[in-house]
Amino acid sequence: MRIAFFGGSFDPPHLGHLRIARAAAARLALDQVLLAPVGSQPLKSHEPAPFRDRLRMVEQMVAPYPELAASQIDAPRALPNEGPNYTVDTLARLRATVPGGAELLMLAGADSFLTLPRWREPGQLLRPAEAGGLLAGWILAARPGFSLGSLRKALPPGWSLSDLAETSGRGTGPVRTQSILDSHGAPGTPLHLLPDLDDPATATQIREQLRTGGASPVLVPEVARYIREHGLYRMLG
Repeated sequence: MRIAFFGGSFDPPHLGHLRIARAAAARLALDQVLLAPVGSQPLKSHEPAPFRDRLRMVEQMVAPYPELAASQIDAPRALPNEGPNYTVDTLARLRATVPGGAELLMLAGADSFLTLPRWREPGQLLRPAEAGGLLAGWILAARPGFSLGSLRKALPPGWSLSDLAETSGRGTGPVRTQSILDSHGAPGTPLHLLPDLDDPATATQIREQLRTGGASPVLVPEVARYIREHGLYRMLG
């Protein structure tokens, strides 16, 4: 069984998120992609919409797609003094709940991967499960022309990216796969790049459109309706 964890603010969830999740599921033969809104993201500066609203919007967006599911695994921490959500902790909890032998992959935007050195315990996210890590691989969605050199620079000290890449696909689009190597040159987790997912929309732009009373063409109708009915994003400064 192959399961991908797709975390993020989803503030709000939009068609770009949906396209990434569906492309990853199709091209890498994933059994399930878990879209998990984060309770409190340490690298985000703005105050997100309430977690329950973001989770409900994700649920409505993915409802028509059996390979996608909303997940509460990254819900707010139980106590305020426990601090923000860290991916390494969330994946450890998820690893303990998935069926034995399941492959757990991390799905993210390539731009998000560039901040990896600032994440907590990034080595645990690069080391394969059989070597004490948490993941069976990374899946990165990138816009056309994205620089592979920037991925190399984003790796923490001691880690590198193999020179050789294998290009494959399942008829729904390309996948470029390379190995992440540790300081001894031993393979870590594979890195699967989806190099053609150009998504000009950003959640920041969508929130600004909604704040000024406009509509956004990159929201699925159910999410747009939920935002209207619950008055989200209208009072942002």
